[in-house]
Amino acid sequence: MEDQPRTSISSSPMAIHTKVCPCGNAYLYVGHTCVYLRQEEFLDVAQVVQAAERYVLGQEDADTDERRH
Repeated sequence: MEDQPRTSISSSPMAIHTKVCPCGNAYLYVGHTCVYLRQEEFLDVAQVVQAAERYVLGQEDADTDERRH
């Protein structure tokens, strides 16, 4: 019996990038998913992400019994 080719699957860090059109609207790419956002919506999303970042970074130094995800 001949050896069958094997498929190797590897995972890389999440690829996130944006493209902004001249009028300020944005295409947010997360992996293979693209989300179109108007400028106001993109700014709202950015504020949510920044708030989550501050919360997570603040929790790194805290010594709690909470479960982490």
